Amino acid sequence: MISTHPNQFTRSDAEDIAKMERLLDLQEGVLAREVRDFHLERIVCECERVLTVYDFVLTALIDAGHSKGLIIQTMLGNKLVLNTPRPIRCSNCSRINRAGDYTMPNYACCPTVETADAPAHVDKSADPAQTTPAHVDKSADPAQTTPAQEK
Repeated sequence: MISTHPNQFTRSDAEDIAKMERLLDLQEGVLAREVRDFHLERIVCECERVLTVYDFVLTALIDAGHSKGLIIQTMLGNKLVLNTPRPIRCSNCSRINRAGDYTMPNYACCPTVETADAPAHVDKSADPAQTTPAHVDKSADPAQTTPAQEK
């Protein structure tokens, strides 16, 4: 995803990448060496934290229930996965923020009309099922799921 506005996306710096490595129990330097380019649409939470891909990964673990292994495979694997934008939990205050566009070499989203002009914060009183990423019913036939649906 190429931005014509330099402040439209936040690129993860070395500190943010190191935090992701620790969160995913990876050896220091693995993501920095293998991926390096993590971008998240610039979203500022009500607590004033600028969200990063670290927040996105934390959301995948907590809200979507993805395993560390799936996240690591998605980030370092050899398949390209395109998905829809996801609401993002702030790692500082736990507030659920609007869905943001994201990109990394093997995983990105396709912007939608819903994310184009959405407010930065999702109403906390909203039904949690409406503010967290959807996931696949574990009883579903694995042959019927697509990579974007796999947990």
